[in-house]
Amino acid sequence: MSRRIVKLPAFAGVAVSSRATLLLPVGARKYHRIIIQYKAAADNQATIEGALTTMRILVNGRVQREATVAQINVLRAYRGRAFQTGFVFVDFSEPAARTLQGEELNGWGTNNLSTLTLELDISGAAIAPALVAWAEIEDSTEGLGGILKWRKNTYIVAGAGVLAIRDLPRDPREAYSRFHAFTVQATDVQLKADNDVIIETISRTALAAHYANRPQQTVMQANVLSLDITARTQLTDFLPMLRTDGRIVQDMALEITLGAAANFDLLS
Repeated sequence: MSRRIVKLPAFAGVAVSSRATLLLPVGARKYHRIIIQYKAAADNQATIEGALTTMRILVNGRVQREATVAQINVLRAYRGRAFQTGFVFVDFSEPAARTLQGEELNGWGTNNLSTLTLELDISGAAIAPALVAWAEIEDSTEGLGGILKWRKNTYIVAGAGVLAIRDLPRDPREAYSRFHAFTVQATDVQLKADNDVIIETISRTALAAHYANRPQQTVMQANVLSLDITARTQLTDFLPMLRTDGRIVQDMALEITLGAAANFDLLS
């Protein structure tokens, strides 16, 4: 089915130091991207990231994605998508996937949803904020299937050393794709699931070189360590929490080496 670009309803609550809400129409449509214009589409990245802070996407009232606009821009830049003056983009499907099926798979079908909501916090630094949004959709009777969620955890680390993160959910219905640690202090990373070493300890520098030399190049962003299980842009590379023998992963450890004390967000 060909895609269409449609204008979305108006945001409610657009004001300084407020939370703007956009109720996305649901039903016989599948979302691939949301395009949000800030004011007259003339503001640079620093201005937009100062005015628009945290974004959330809720399905039937439950948060499925949460990140700052600055972090969203980092994730897009990591995938080689440059900031566009005056705009914020929310990507659902994966345009860089190596197969057509992979590109289409993670679009958000809404035929089985009651509500789909986008919330955008507007800071006190905003001046006369205004928001307009469009969506890239296709007409579809699909319900919500395998979607890319974002989870944000904040860690406070008192000094240098290895931080072993073991509190990440191990829901048997879910699988992991990427981890992004937003701190300049992160130098090395290792990932283990039960007795299996998925990624043996490797430096941020080596990972950046490794990812940059793939056909679908990804670019490690400044002050962020990204561990990408799906760097081949093959969605079959996800790390599932349910093993092929039916056992649930009991112990998953993301070990991040820090050069000094750090307070940082981890997006998984």
